Amino acid sequence: MTNLEILCANRGEILSDFLHERQWAVNEKDANDRTFLLPPCEDTSRWKGLVELISRQGIEAEYAQKPFTAENVVDIWANKLASRTFPKGMLVARSRQPHHRMLHTLCTFDPHLTDSFLLKERKELENRWKTLLYDVTAWNLPMAFGIESYWAGNISDVELSSESPDPPQDLPKLSKKNGYGYLIDFKNSSTYSVLVRLFDKKCHPQIATKPFKMESK
Repeated sequence: MTNLEILCANRGEILSDFLHERQWAVNEKDANDRTFLLPPCEDTSRWKGLVELISRQGIEAEYAQKPFTAENVVDIWANKLASRTFPKGMLVARSRQPHHRMLHTLCTFDPHLTDSFLLKERKELENRWKTLLYDVTAWNLPMAFGIESYWAGNISDVELSSESPDPPQDLPKLSKKNGYGYLIDFKNSSTYSVLVRLFDKKCHPQIATKPFKMESK
């Protein structure tokens, strides 16, 4: 109740700060105007999970409809490239958006704390107060999901859309039924939940140790 009373009493100032924050976030002159890039990967379940999580935070992101070139590229391992060409289907999230801070908080690979904050943190600890640090300062979503991703300083002009250029395709079907069993592609992380259910039903899945074909596939 106290928080609500304070919010009500300072409504005008809080709304003004909110507006100022959003205006700053979309300012094209901001020094941290980089672009987050998430390429499609074989593990579609894990990739879709990350994309959906980013979307639920209100972060604006779209799909590249054609290949494009990015400059001043950095990957999750801090490897730097002057430029690199990326395929279509890349998820593109620009920093210049209302949820600028949320994007950088969740997806920046190596956040650096300012000297002023570190000084304040030290004073807090010396006075035996609690740390000002929070768990989110030590990790980021791309690394947590184990998915390749990048930050770029600039990207070439490319058509962006809210729809992926490559919609999911149905798996090829065999021409006739086969009484042997099922084939499961292990590239997808959702396979693990399938295996758990199979083990619960006393099934005994096996792994192919060599390549094989079925109906020329």
